Amino acid sequence: MVLAGLVTTAEHWRGFSEEWSEVLAQDPTIGVFHWHDVLKPRQFGGLSVRQRNDKLRALAQVVRHYPMWVIRTSMDLVGFKETVQFAPGIQSPFDEPYFWLFQAVIYRIGFQLALTHSTEKFEIVFDEHSILRPKVLPFYDAFVDVARRVEEYQARKGGQPPKAAAILPVQPVFRTDDKFMPLQAADFLAGLMRREMLHGKGEDFAWLRPHLPAPTMRVDYTRQLCEGMLGFNPEIASLVDTARYQELLGLNVPATTLVPGVLHARRRRPAALPSRADKRPSVRPTPQPEPPGEPS
Repeated sequence: MVLAGLVTTAEHWRGFSEEWSEVLAQDPTIGVFHWHDVLKPRQFGGLSVRQRNDKLRALAQVVRHYPMWVIRTSMDLVGFKETVQFAPGIQSPFDEPYFWLFQAVIYRIGFQLALTHSTEKFEIVFDEHSILRPKVLPFYDAFVDVARRVEEYQARKGGQPPKAAAILPVQPVFRTDDKFMPLQAADFLAGLMRREMLHGKGEDFAWLRPHLPAPTMRVDYTRQLCEGMLGFNPEIASLVDTARYQELLGLNVPATTLVPGVLHARRRRPAALPSRADKRPSVRPTPQPEPPGEPS
């Protein structure tokens, strides 16, 4: 699973949306961009492969035209399933990979903005998903509280953590990509990145990579990182308001059944099948670009 995002200013997003719409409207016309249609050109506005590739190049040029950060978050689904289980026997969003990627993409962007000494809360827009949205939004305030407590803990220990928690969005926004052009661009990058990370799947679009910016921020939940989720630092874990999570999950169980700060986690027996995710970086690291102006 891959979530990708683009970060720039509100002013740039206005210009971007106009240019993206113009490219879609150019003959041959595409009503809405969806990556899954790209893989079947005849469903991609009925275009031939050559026409499809020309349209992809033109859309990629729109992305490259604006100063942007690109973030990639990914989850090795097989590794996650085979190594970690939260709250065995209890249905909870902790068993949903999207839950972890949702929080990772928000905090990683906040962290990067805080490094540039940004003090203004930024806005973030996710693609509308009627099933996943209710699983993540109720936990958002608790997630921000955890981030703040961890930063305060790190400061007490003598560190100088970027104050990312203070600039995290008041509330993430969900919109449909049918009408919100930036989400179509994010879908473009997410689809391409996921294909690159699957063994033997990315070669057919390798020609497209030079036309698009490489990720400047990455959070990849590899199998190794999933296994590391079982070894929580007790001091860090104790910063989480366990009772708050019990209430959010509707659990009527003693607090002793919860590891401080997280629902009980246990190691699963590894399956014989190897993970499909490529452990190597999908693209070569590139120098950090100059940060955008005031975030929006």
